Amino acid sequence: MDKRKTSLDEIAKSMGRDKSTVSRELRRNKGECGYCYRQQTKTRQRHIDKPKTVKLNDGMKQAVTWR
Repeated sequence: MDKRKTSLDEIAKSMGRDKSTVSRELRRNKGECGYCYRQQTKTRQRHIDKPKTVKLNDGMKQAVTWR
């Protein structure tokens, strides 16, 4: 699957991960020339920097803080 033509099964076994996890990471972090760890770093930083919206209304906030 990678540039050395190693299968997903072989990569997953060597890392001690499930094949679907390896497949998802390769697909998610694929750049123009294949997998790139820097792509993962950029994506991770972009997600960290995104503002999170609060989805609790006032009633729900009171219920959570009351407990």
